[in-house]
Amino acid sequence: MQEQIAPKKPKFMRARVWLMTAAATGAGLVSTVSAGNITDGISPVIIDVTELLPLMLALVIAALPIIVALAVIGFLLGLFDGILGKIRL
Repeated sequence: MQEQIAPKKPKFMRARVWLMTAAATGAGLVSTVSAGNITDGISPVIIDVTELLPLMLALVIAALPIIVALAVIGFLLGLFDGILGKIRL
């Protein structure tokens, strides 16, 4: 069986694909940004996230006993269901 060989792309097509890839990734775009501008934008976000963490911890601590109780009850019900399903009365 003869293999089909894909036709070669012309050089300008390969160059155009390379240029479009470079432009899409921003390789040719270099902007000057000071560190002050970066920290001014990200600092409020970091502060808000760190304020939420204790609240999330309290939520997990409050919900954990309920989740454990439901898991134990579900396990026991499944165990008894399996045992009673095997018994023929």
